[in-house]
Amino acid sequence: MAEEQKWKVVSDDGQEFWISEGVIRMSEPLLTQWEAVADDDEPEPLRVSAKGETLAKVFEWAKKHVAEGGKDVAKLGLQHPLKEGSYTENGITEADAAWVEELRLEDTFLDVVNLANTLAMQELLSLLCMRVAFWFKGKTPREIQEYFGIEDPNVLSPEEITAQCDAHKWAEKLAVGGTDGEGDGDMEGGASGGAGGESKDECRRLHRKWEGAEGRGGGAGSSSRVVVCGLFAHA
Repeated sequence: MAEEQKWKVVSDDGQEFWISEGVIRMSEPLLTQWEAVADDDEPEPLRVSAKGETLAKVFEWAKKHVAEGGKDVAKLGLQHPLKEGSYTENGITEADAAWVEELRLEDTFLDVVNLANTLAMQELLSLLCMRVAFWFKGKTPREIQEYFGIEDPNVLSPEEITAQCDAHKWAEKLAVGGTDGEGDGDMEGGASGGAGGESKDECRRLHRKWEGAEGRGGGAGSSSRVVVCGLFAHA
C-alpha cells in the first residue's frame, strides 16, 4: 500500500504541521491554497494566520474526523436544534466531548473558535457553539456577562430601566403583551390609563429577574423585555 501523502502547513510563528488531504478538505481556505500547489513537483507550504499552539489543537481534532483513506471528511451526527441534555444526546461522541471540555475559556477556547471560523470548519464550529450553549445553561444574563468577562457600559441601572419604561410605555406594552387591539393611540402618545403602574412594576420585576433574584435559566423572552426598554436609551 502506498504511503498516504502529507502536505506541509506553517503557522504564523513558524511551526510546521503535516496533514492529509482529508484534513485540508475540511477547510475551504486551505483547500483553495492546496489546489493551487497540489500538482507542483515541490509545492509551497500552506500557510495559516494563527499561533502554532492553536493550529495544533484544531488539527488534533480534524485528524480524528477524516474518513478511512484520508481523503474524505467524516461528518458529525449533530442534532439540530440543540437538545437539553448531554453531548451524546446531541450526536457528539465521548471523545469529542472530552476534547472540547478540555478547552479553557481563559486559555485557548476563543483562539480555537476564531481559527475554526477563519478556516470555515463548520463541523468544528458547531461543536464549539454547543460548548458555549452548555456554558450558558442555567445562568442569568448578568452571570453570563461576569463569566465571560463582558463589561457593558450601556447596562442600565434599575432606576434608568424604570425611567425608560416610563418614557416609552408603548414599547414595553408591545414587548409584554402586544397591542391588544387598543388602536394606535398608545403608539403615538404612550400607554393609556392605568397601564403605567403595571408597566413600571413589570420593568422592575424584569430587572430583578435579569439580576437573578427570581430564578435562573429563564426564557429568552423575559430578558428581551428589559432590552426593549433599554434600547431607546441608547438610540
